[in-house]
Order: sequence, then C-alpha cells, then structure tokens
Amino acid sequence: MSVFEWIYEAESLDGRLTRLAASTHGIFTSEQAGRVGLTPEYLRRKVTDQVVEVVDERSIYRHLASEAPWYESFYRAEWASIHPAQFADERTRSYRQPRDVITGQWALSMQGFFPFYPRGLFLFSEPTSTSSACIDVVVHPIQPEDWTWTAGLPVARPATAIADMVLAQDDEDAIRDNLQEAVRQGDFDLRRFSEIVEASAFRNPAIAESGAETFGRLFGTGNTWITRDDVVTSTAFDGRDITVTSTYPSIERP
Repeated sequence: MSVFEWIYEAESLDGRLTRLAASTHGIFTSEQAGRVGLTPEYLRRKVTDQVVEVVDERSIYRHLASEAPWYESFYRAEWASIHPAQFADERTRSYRQPRDVITGQWALSMQGFFPFYPRGLFLFSEPTSTSSACIDVVVHPIQPEDWTWTAGLPVARPATAIADMVLAQDDEDAIRDNLQEAVRQGDFDLRRFSEIVEASAFRNPAIAESGAETFGRLFGTGNTWITRDDVVTSTAFDGRDITVTSTYPSIERP
C-alpha cells in the first residue's frame, strides 16, 4: 500500500473523493479512484447526483466543486491519461523531472498566449517514457530549462513549445503569432529553439532551414536579422525594437 492509499484509508467514501479531487485540481481517473476504494458504481452515483461529471471517454472525471477553469479539464485529462493509475504526486515526485510535459499550442494557451481552444495536444517525453494514450507525442530529451510548472502541470516553456509546433508542422499563422508574442514578452530562448529544431530536422525533410533561419522567417515582418554579436534585433508591430540574446551563430538576412 502506498502512502497515498494509506492516507485515504481513514476517510469516508465521500471524503476520499473530495481529497482525491483536491489533489488533482478536480480531474481524476477511474483507476486513481479505484486505488482509494471508489468503485465504478460509486462514481456512477456521483455522476447522477451531479457531484462529478465524465469529461473523457477514457473514464476521466471532473469534480464539479473544482475551482479550476472548465477548459483546463482538457489539459488535465490528457495528462492524466498517460499514466492513469498513478497519482499526480507520484508522477512528479518519482521523476527528477517529469517525463510527460504538455507542449505546443496547449502549453502556450495555459501560459496566457492567445487564449483559444487548440486543435490538438502534444506531449514530449524522454525516449525511455512510454505512452498508451491516443494523442500526438513528440519524443526528445527534456532539459531542465525546457519546462516549468503551470497550474500544477509540467508545461513547456515558450521556445520549446513553439519549436515542437514547428516540428509537428502545425498551423504556421499560429506559430508566427505565438513566436512574436513570446519575443515581445521577452520570454523566448532562441538558442534552445534552434537546438530542438535542428536536432529533429534530419528526421523531417520538410524542415530544411537552420533554427535561426526558421526564427527569421517566422518573425520576419520587420527588419529581422541575427548579428555577428549573436543578438536578434527586430522591429515589433508597434514600432518598438526588440532584442533577444542568443549564442547561435549568425546568419545574413537576404
């Protein structure tokens, strides 16, 4: 019996449900519920009583008393589906760094970039990680600077999330909008963006550019270039000059 199951043993069934939901920002799986003694029949009664609702056909539930925004249910349900029997604390404590990190448009949306409902979800993970969920997975090594905690979930930082959108050949307008917003906010690591794009380019013939060239093409609505001092300087939509430091070798703008 894990420490998590031991804590729940002294609770009533309703108390276990409340504690479980509180530990997962309101989203939990039937497998997690089963580990703390909540049967499928009990969960069905709670759905009928309008205490919880089913948010995913993979038996993922949302506690209706949750304070988390409703749209976050999709992020949390997808993340939970990767390892549905594990508690969130087990996943985050057992890894020196999480193996399954939300990235792409979902990660950017969670961090306040253009609040929309993305068309797809991407997770990236270490090559040793496995997944049975029916979602898109981008597999590449995770560096400590690649992710951060957002609303209790491991989420890719903007440069990594945008690089994964490039690799997935996501909507280019969405990539461009998010890239320009990240640079305006001063939250874009060009070095890491270039590393991710170039490390995966040999597997994807559609990506023929260097990481710096990709950046310049996507950002290039103003006078964009990478100088000999390894600094990206660009003119934003509002006329402000933006500078992004980088260790990437220089290229000349045509």
